[in-house]
Amino acid sequence: PAPPPLAGPGPEGVSADDVTWVALCLAAGLPLLGAALPRDQHGCCVMPHPHPLTKRMVRSGRYINAMGRPSYATNRACDNCDEPIADRFYYACASGCEVDFCKRCHDRLEVLFKDLDVELAAWVARFVGRVASYVLTQLGVAGRRALARELAFAWPAAMFERLVRAVVDVADAKVVHLQDNSDHIKSDVDFWSSVGLLQLLYFANQLPANE
Repeated sequence: PAPPPLAGPGPEGVSADDVTWVALCLAAGLPLLGAALPRDQHGCCVMPHPHPLTKRMVRSGRYINAMGRPSYATNRACDNCDEPIADRFYYACASGCEVDFCKRCHDRLEVLFKDLDVELAAWVARFVGRVASYVLTQLGVAGRRALARELAFAWPAAMFERLVRAVVDVADAKVVHLQDNSDHIKSDVDFWSSVGLLQLLYFANQLPANE
């Protein structure tokens, strides 16, 4: 299921049906969210970069590092491990995104993505982002509070934990391909909506202890 098209901020007077619809939508999508995204060696979920990656060769800037190994001054860092890229070969986005991967991380990710259902992975990220956007822009403050209570008191604890993990996983997977302090990360509405949904889930998690 997918939320209806967004049409700007919703009213504060949200009906119970709106909150119930969101809760049912999340419950219906939950079985598909858990295993759709693979985990890297650090246990974080990852997803393929949306554009093809091209292999680049460094033709200058060769030097010998402190370990006595030939290295190359690429002036780039890997967007997966955050280490400086010092190998002769690395991978960059063929469409011009400021995304680079060292050979080691690229090879590891290729193994993870070998049998990945790419369409399902993309759907999961889109589903979480769109539902989160709907919650933040259409429900209003009263509606979000009602949804938090629904999740806190009507959902089984195990089901609520699965939802939290699914939203965290999507946020983790998306942030690997977003650049700090870049226009791209500022404009990714689905990513920031997912972060906002996590805040709502945190609030919901605190409700039973506060009442």
